[in-house]
Amino acid sequence: MERRLAAILAADIVNYSRLMDEDEAAALRAIQRLREELLEPEVYRWRGVVAKRLGDGWLTEFSSVSDAINCAVQIQKSMAEEPVDLRIGVHVGDIVHSNDDIYGTGVNLASRLEAICQAGFVVASGEAMRLAKGTLNEPFHESGSAMLKNIEDPVQIWSWPKPLSEFAFLGERGGAKPRIFVVPFQSRSDEARDLADAISDDLRTSFSRQSGVVLVTSRELADFLLEGTVRGRGDHWRISVQLTDLDSRSSVWSEWFDELGDDLFSLQDRCVSRVAGAVRVRLPQLLSQKTESQPMESMDVEQLLNRAMNHNFTPSLVSWEESRKALELVLERDAENWMAMTMLCFNRIATGRIFGWRGITQGDAGLAKRMIEQACRIKPADHVVRMVRGAYFLYVERDTHAARLELEESLRLNPIFYHSIDSLSQVELYDGNFEEAKQLADRALDCDSAYPYRHLYHRDAGYADLMLEDFSSALDHFQRADRAAPDLPWNLIGMAVSRLHCGDREEARRTVASLMEAVPDFSLDQMESLPFQDRVHWNKISSALETLST
Repeated sequence: MERRLAAILAADIVNYSRLMDEDEAAALRAIQRLREELLEPEVYRWRGVVAKRLGDGWLTEFSSVSDAINCAVQIQKSMAEEPVDLRIGVHVGDIVHSNDDIYGTGVNLASRLEAICQAGFVVASGEAMRLAKGTLNEPFHESGSAMLKNIEDPVQIWSWPKPLSEFAFLGERGGAKPRIFVVPFQSRSDEARDLADAISDDLRTSFSRQSGVVLVTSRELADFLLEGTVRGRGDHWRISVQLTDLDSRSSVWSEWFDELGDDLFSLQDRCVSRVAGAVRVRLPQLLSQKTESQPMESMDVEQLLNRAMNHNFTPSLVSWEESRKALELVLERDAENWMAMTMLCFNRIATGRIFGWRGITQGDAGLAKRMIEQACRIKPADHVVRMVRGAYFLYVERDTHAARLELEESLRLNPIFYHSIDSLSQVELYDGNFEEAKQLADRALDCDSAYPYRHLYHRDAGYADLMLEDFSSALDHFQRADRAAPDLPWNLIGMAVSRLHCGDREEARRTVASLMEAVPDFSLDQMESLPFQDRVHWNKISSALETLST
């Protein structure tokens, strides 16, 4: 391995994932134009070389730091009429070439500088500016200093064309979403290698669609590293995965899955769903733990969103009320935060749906409608927004047709989003399509065993089994839901009705007594019916409860 001193220019396309979601063909054309006509030719004109292409970014190497900085400015000038924006960082330091890759302090710091850069800017380190003094074609502006992630000392920041108004994120990443890098999964056999490559690709696609995480194409920019292996023998496959927190250099989650079968596409889909779902819920938990002793008033927007999501993972009314407070604080600071609007709508709907039995209050219904309609105007192509809008139509408007359209759109945007799968199972249930409801509920239950909403999926599968008159299976699902989230009204109601139909009237009565103990003001007369389109199906539940109450 050769080690040498060099200037590194790190460039990255701004909002690449969003651009790909909105118009993949246009985004790919823009990248091709950058490669063939703008960025790479300019690098070569300034005697640089392209050391590494990163999909939506570049690492380039120069022997002269002034050439690197002048090149960066010229690239940004040429981007004025382009449909995409770049961020560029420049630093000088040791680099190492190994196996067609490039490493070293020069690479790490250039990548960190690029990451705090605003769109259309060039950011250079104080060291690079010191070496280039008197040789630059454009004036740079001192922008203070910053503690960059995994860099021990503060770094002096210089920028062009003007001082940075703010850093895109700082070393502790308090104001930014977590960044994840998917390492290509490892394998040994050719067939396993194909599956490993496919799983890696699909995980990248899944994370690029998730609202609460940023997919990066370089481990130097990442907060978390996801890696794994695929091994196969005959039709038996084992997929092992590990999530590493790069701040602490520790493994924060690991799991392995055993799969049987020769349908590799189906196997691939199941694995990606489980892994992406598991990571999706663990990141807010991990990030929230880092600020658990911090008062909400001192948190920034992203920290508050993580706190709110983590509270939603605990099935208690007190925890969900804390989530509501965090979301309201976000909206006080950022009135256009579409994710906070979406989560607040879901919080108000689900608070009644999970913990209540009378249904959503009129005030909460009005708030939920305002929040989700505004969020949908701002972010219509987000799968979480469309899922929550579907939940609003289903549980507030009781409109299964409108709910179905929203949930199908959510699944078009993200086909492996468990909550949309489960919510669509509820639409099928209330429309009277019980077999379809059961199949979808079972798909949702294919999630990671520690998935925090799994108790809801068991409950919903239980009601599908209840309508199919598979009462023993229904009882099993309700019991599993109750063990995960004890004493919730709709779990106890399902358990009581299932036990009655299983012939255990005494145990069914004891379950109703447990319901009255958990919810002392429970009343059949005030209980809101589930939104079955055919009242006959709801009567099966209400009449059983009336029998047990006499």
